[in-house]
Amino acid sequence: MSNVFLADPNILDAEGKKMVESAADFRRNTEKIYNNIAEMTERSYISDGARAIAADILTYKDELENMAKVIEDYGNFCTSSGATVVRNEQNIADTYKVNAN
Repeated sequence: MSNVFLADPNILDAEGKKMVESAADFRRNTEKIYNNIAEMTERSYISDGARAIAADILTYKDELENMAKVIEDYGNFCTSSGATVVRNEQNIADTYKVNAN
């Protein structure tokens, strides 16, 4: 079995952009959830049990933001990796052109 690594810069770029957008969607949806929880807990008629559940959910906010950051960072890494592949291929082609002359 051959250990071949194929990196299609167009796919890396496109998928990286999708991941960055997914991270943004994740942040928006998380923010909606936390806004709803805030609205819910501000109402006086909410039960103590529901308040306890809301408080527990709030403890995950930082972890969810960290998850969004990891997704976004990986998407940016894929996008920049695609650009690096293109740059490396161009550098190799330029080197061969110089050596051929």
